[in-house]
Amino acid sequence: MDVLFLVFSAITSGQDGWAEIQQFGELKLDWLRQFRSFKNGIPRRHTIARIVQAISPEALQLCLISWINEKRIISDKPLIAIDGKAH
Repeated sequence: MDVLFLVFSAITSGQDGWAEIQQFGELKLDWLRQFRSFKNGIPRRHTIARIVQAISPEALQLCLISWINEKRIISDKPLIAIDGKAH
């Protein structure tokens, strides 16, 4: 989960590629630790790539959709805008 959180955080912050994701993690480790433990620190870029490549895209998509829908239900909203705009 730490690696997935790292990857999503880095990508949404504009990082592109495994090396940039690793660098983002190293620079933002204190911030990342507010949400996940990162007990072993930030993995090397090759490790990040291997972990992400081992995940089924379909399973990841289903998990993300389920999580977003759960947040939508909890917030009692008919939809959640991905671009951050409120309706």
